[in-house]
Amino acid sequence: GHHPGVLLCKDDMVRLEENPLFVRAKEVALIGGGQLGLRLSEKCQSLGKHVHLFEAGEHLDFKHCDADMAAILETSMVESGLNLYLSHRVQKIEKCHDHFLILTKSAKRSVDVVLMCAGLRPTTKL
Repeated sequence: GHHPGVLLCKDDMVRLEENPLFVRAKEVALIGGGQLGLRLSEKCQSLGKHVHLFEAGEHLDFKHCDADMAAILETSMVESGLNLYLSHRVQKIEKCHDHFLILTKSAKRSVDVVLMCAGLRPTTKL
């Protein structure tokens, strides 16, 4: 079922600043570390949010990056305050009072709002 706190983001023109739930949120989960997830995580951080980025794969989907370069970029993102969960496929999102629980096989995070960016990655793998 759809819930107003779970936002489906089809592109980075999504007007997060106009969503009162997002505006109030402190902890934001982003599901999917593709191009969109990366852009939105930067946007959320610039808006002062505490961002938890979940990616099922071993690395984020940086354009034209091999694994070594990706690792360096990921490290700098983490140093900038991003909470990064690689190889974490989200199994369940549970509504819990006024927040959400993000459940993966080995992690459990409580967040205020969820941005779904998965499934939008380009189909071409380099």
